[in-house]
Amino acid sequence: MNTLLTYSPDNDKKFFSSLKFKLGDSNLQISAITLAGRREADSPQKPNEDAFSITVLNNTLLAALFDGTSSLKPIASLKDQTGARFASHFLKNAFESNIKRQTPKKIIRELTKLLLEKSLQFDGATLSDTHTLPASTATIVQIDPKEGKINLSHVGDSFCMVFYKDGHSEFVTVDRNRVYDDQILGLIKQIAKEKNITPKEARQDEKVKHALLDMFQDSHNKSDGTGQGLLNGDPNVEQYIQDISLPLEPIESTFLGSDGIIPPGYDEQTKNDREKIHTLLKNGGLEELIRVKSEIEDNDPDRNLVRYKHADDATGIFMELIPESF
Repeated sequence: MNTLLTYSPDNDKKFFSSLKFKLGDSNLQISAITLAGRREADSPQKPNEDAFSITVLNNTLLAALFDGTSSLKPIASLKDQTGARFASHFLKNAFESNIKRQTPKKIIRELTKLLLEKSLQFDGATLSDTHTLPASTATIVQIDPKEGKINLSHVGDSFCMVFYKDGHSEFVTVDRNRVYDDQILGLIKQIAKEKNITPKEARQDEKVKHALLDMFQDSHNKSDGTGQGLLNGDPNVEQYIQDISLPLEPIESTFLGSDGIIPPGYDEQTKNDREKIHTLLKNGGLEELIRVKSEIEDNDPDRNLVRYKHADDATGIFMELIPESF
C-alpha cells in the first residue's frame, strides 16, 4: 500500500498538496486540502476535526474523507481532545494501516468495528449509550481502472459529486442530515426575526441548543432506518451505508468534501451551484474554492447566510482523469 499526499496531524491547521500519477492505463491529477475552521478574531482556533487519506492498493486508488461529529457527552479519557477530532483521525490512521484488498463498504464495516473496539476502552463509554462514543462521517471512493469502475461507500453528510465529460454532474451521495439541518437553520432564522437579532446571536438561543440535542438523540443510527447514519460503532449504521458503483469511462472528475468546504449560499445539491463549484475547481483548484468560501464568510459576520459557525473545518479531494500522457 502506498499512501499519497501524506500529512501529519500536527500540521493540519492548513494542508494542501497535489500530484500527477499513472494508475493502470489511467492518468490522474489529484489534489487535496484540509483546513481547520476559523473563528472570529477574538476567539481561539479549534483543532481540525476533519481528516483524509489517499492510498494506492492493488492497482486501485482509494480516497477516504472523515468529518468528526460533535459528542453530546464529554469523553473524559480524551482529556483536551474532542471526540470529533479523535474519531476522524483514528479512522484516518486505521484506514492507512489496516485496510486490505477490500471493497469500500467492507472497509467502512471494518473501520466502525475498529473504532468501537478502541472507544470502549474509554471510561464511561458504552454501546448502550452511543452518545458516549466518538463519531464521524465517512466517504470512501475507489477508482479501479482495470474494472472500469468507481466504487463508493458513504455514511453521514460528507459528500461526493461527479463531473462527466459531456458537461453534466451528479451529487451521488445521500445526505440524510439535510432535513434535520434545514429544521435547525430554519429555527435560527425564525428566532432572529422574532427577536430582531442576528442569526449569529440566535444560534446561541436555548431553543436552538435543545433542538440540536433532540436532533442528535432522535436521528443518529435509528434502528428503524428513518434517521441518519454515523460511524461510531453502533451496528445500526449498517442500514445507512450507501454503496454504489459507477462506470469510469464517462467521468471527467470526482470531488469529495466535508460539508464545511462548500461556500455559504451555495447548494452543492443543485445543478447550477455544482457548475459554479466545478468552474472554481477547474480554474483555480481547491485553494480557489477555499478563497471564495473564506471571502463570503468574512463578508458575512452576522451569518445572514445562516450557518452554525463562522467557518467550519473544510476538507476536499479533487480527482481528475487526464486524457493526455505525461
